[in-house]
Parts: sequence; C-alpha cells; structure tokens
Amino acid sequence: MQELIDAGLYGKGLICIDDAELIRRYNACLEMIGVKKVRRKRICIDRMGWSPDVAATLGNNFYLSRGEANPFAIIITPKQKYAPIYFPCHSFDWELMHQWFVIYEQEVSEITKYTGILLDIDQEVNAYEDERDLIMVDHVIVRVSTPGSLIEEARSQKVLVERFMQERKIIEIQHIARDLMVSRAKIGDMRNQKVFIDDLRFEGLCVYYTRAFGGTFVLCQNGEHASDEYFILNKSIARSSSGINSVIDKNILSKLESFHLIDLGVTFWIDNVTCLELIRDSFLMEYLDKYDPDLNFVELSPALKKGMIAEISSELPIEYHELDILIRSIRSNRSPANIPDIIRPFLMYPRRELSIVTIEVIWHILTLVCDGRNVLMLYLYDKDSFMQMFGTWKTPRKTWAIKVIQKYHVNRL
Repeated sequence: MQELIDAGLYGKGLICIDDAELIRRYNACLEMIGVKKVRRKRICIDRMGWSPDVAATLGNNFYLSRGEANPFAIIITPKQKYAPIYFPCHSFDWELMHQWFVIYEQEVSEITKYTGILLDIDQEVNAYEDERDLIMVDHVIVRVSTPGSLIEEARSQKVLVERFMQERKIIEIQHIARDLMVSRAKIGDMRNQKVFIDDLRFEGLCVYYTRAFGGTFVLCQNGEHASDEYFILNKSIARSSSGINSVIDKNILSKLESFHLIDLGVTFWIDNVTCLELIRDSFLMEYLDKYDPDLNFVELSPALKKGMIAEISSELPIEYHELDILIRSIRSNRSPANIPDIIRPFLMYPRRELSIVTIEVIWHILTLVCDGRNVLMLYLYDKDSFMQMFGTWKTPRKTWAIKVIQKYHVNRL
C-alpha cells in the first residue's frame, strides 16, 4: 500500500477537508444515516463523500451504504465534482454522479455554503433475497436531504412568500410575516437562492455491476431492456479460475458472445496495441517475480532489458511469445494469418455499439476473466482486486505496474 501512496496511485484526487465547520457538516450527514460521527481534524473524501480515513476509523468500508447495494453520498463542497470515486457500489456510479453534478451544479454551490447534502441512491428495494432479485432493478432514484432540513425549510419559505403576496386579510398577513421571520432567522432569506433539488431518476440499468452478494454482474442480451434473457455472474466466479483455459472462463466468454456483448478480432487492437503489450509484459513480470524477485526491471537500460529477455526467452510461457508475434505483426501493418486459441480470450473486447456504461462493465468482466493481466484496466475498473493482487507481487511486477499506471492512467470524470 505504501508504494502506491508514494507513487500517487492511492489517495490521488481526493479532497482533503481540515476545516472544523466542514467536518461538523460531514458528521451531521453521517448522523442522518445512523453512523456515529468521527472525531478527526482532517479527512479526505472522494466524489461521493466516501473517505478512506473514516472507513479505517470505523473499521467498515461500507459505512456509507445501507447494505452493499444501496449507498449514500455526502456532498460538502462543489470541488467533489472533479474528484474520483474510490469505493463505488455500482458500475454506474460514475455516470450517475456526473449527471447529478451537471444538473445541480449551481444548487450544490449554493447549498454547501450553509450545510452538507445527503444523497440516497435508492433502488427502491429494502433487501434482496438472492442474486435473481437484481434483475428487477432497472433504475435508481437519487433523493436529496440536508441536515436541519434546509431544502424543506426553503420550500416552506417560498410557499409563505407566495401566500404573503396573495393574502388580503391583515390578521393572516401578520401570521405569515411572523412565520417568515422565524424561517429567515433559522435558514436566512432563501427567496432568490437556487437551493431546490428534485429527485433524479437514473434509468437503463440492464447491464451493471453491484457490490451486492460479494460483487455481482447483471447482464442482458444485446445490452437492451427489450431482451428477456439475463445472465447473472458473481465476481468470485469470474476470478476463481486458474487461467484463461479453465472451463469457467470459456463458459463465461461463450455466454458473453451469445449475448452479443463481446467481439473478437485484430482490427480493434490496431488502435489499442498498448493494451496487448501490457498483457504480454505481465507474463514476463510474473516470471521475474518468481525467479528474480528483487529485480527492478523497469529501471534497467533498454539494452539490458533486451539482453535479459533474450536470455530467458525459452523459459517464458507460450502466451508471451504468441502475443509478441501478434504485436509485431500489428506494428508492421501486417494482418496475422490466424489467431492461436491460447491468446484468443485476450483479444475479446466489448461490442462498439453498446452504451458507455455497458462497455465499462464488459471491460471489468474481461479483465477479471483474463486474470487481471491488463494491469491498467484492473486498476481502473476494480481497485479492490488490484490492491489484493498488488500485495502478492514482488519487486519486478510491482514497480512495472506502478510505472504503467502512472504513464497511461487517465482519471474518469
């Protein structure tokens, strides 16, 4: 973990809060969902208000969730719009939060002058009996509330003002004026402030990933709701194989193909050859981890790297060599005569006509099924798995992974 922190790969982009009033507001939102406040002078939060500091203090990564599938978000500063999400409960959390911030950017800026904002990302299901219940989820509703009920009070104040302007009876005008004075003393004059946030309905959830049941992928044919065929895939199954030739992985890939969610071909990789190089190099790093665990391979000169690879070439697995041949063919603008079965799974990719949200889910699955060898995709779509695997690697693969991610990673906004 410390290597990742030092390299800026863990904690990067988080919003650091050390203002006592903002921490008080954060704690007030925690209390609204029944979580005890944390006594810290400084916390760092992501786009959804999740904090690794608070999670560590409470000993619970799911402290912002009602179960694994129904999360909350806490917004205490407009700056969160540009922060990454470190602990998403759903694959669509990125797009959902992006849409919400775009729609309510002005309201967020105004409300956070006075208080924090609590988002309830509601699937309108209290509890799931089993994974099949996830098929019934086709939308979520983002509901907003604030400590002290600022939004509700502002709505009430707006109604009072409208009544005041229409009322003709002196006695009623006096009552309304008194109520307005009480309201303004409590929350200020909100007549001309943009503080009203409506519920946001986020639809189209026929393909998604959720942390429910230990991590579950919900897939439908063609990525469309019109399909009556669904495929439920547990994350542990996607990761449980001992290699891409396992029966489990073959079945998963066959299912994705039959659902018209993935394609196979070399053309796609002409513009994405770097990803193939990362997969190829993972086999080299795996070998070095085993036979030279203290070597910092990435710091060697190009000449020394070539010499070492030539020296151990006969000991590297067949996947390394087949991928290397394919990469050289692509780099030379030559079309390979055939694709060996042993590397076919690495050439699978999401169908281009799918939605962006669906494409990201398919990449997540393909990355796990192919043993996380595309380290950039693993870091991007499944930081939990990345962290677990990173902890088992030795110097060659750790230093290589860090350099690759630093070079190619782009924050998702």
